[in-house]
Amino acid sequence: PMAISTSAGAEVQQPLATVVIGGMLTATFLTLFVLPILYRWTEKNKKNMKTKNSSLLAVGVVLIGMMLSPALSNAQTTVESSDQAIDIGLTNNANVTIAKSRIELSQQNKKAAFNPGKTNLDMQYGQYNSFENDFGFNVNQSFEFPTVYFSQWNLAKEKVEGSELQLKVVQNQLRWYIRQSWNNLGFLNAKRICLFTTIL
Repeated sequence: PMAISTSAGAEVQQPLATVVIGGMLTATFLTLFVLPILYRWTEKNKKNMKTKNSSLLAVGVVLIGMMLSPALSNAQTTVESSDQAIDIGLTNNANVTIAKSRIELSQQNKKAAFNPGKTNLDMQYGQYNSFENDFGFNVNQSFEFPTVYFSQWNLAKEKVEGSELQLKVVQNQLRWYIRQSWNNLGFLNAKRICLFTTIL
């Protein structure tokens, strides 16, 4: 009834009914015909599929290995010292990148410290003062008191300096974490070597 309805609200009911009825028909067709045919076909060709699947699997493993070998060879770089680890960390750390982008944003906002309003231009033509046609135009520009722009510029400058200080804080925290991890790694390495030599 919803699919063939023409009463009020039929424009909403008909698409819904079409989807429901179409889903019921396709689900029934799939369940009764398509799935049994696929099942019988796979069972019939099971032996052939096993040999094909094993060869396809071997080819797939080889191809994936060939694609991943350059990435794996470049993924691990040997780090000789804590300073090198710090340089890598400062280059690749997301928090450092975010802090640098905040500095750039603050510098852009500093350029917009002097921001007067839009200039309004009005024009009139017609008989509004005498019997003859008159032409007049008016240019209007509003400005804040000069100290407002100076204060905005000072605020933007302080924000830039604050962003730069925040970058230094993030970099110092990252240096501390890397040095701590480097020292812990060195301690665990030495401990492993001592245990290995005592066992031998």
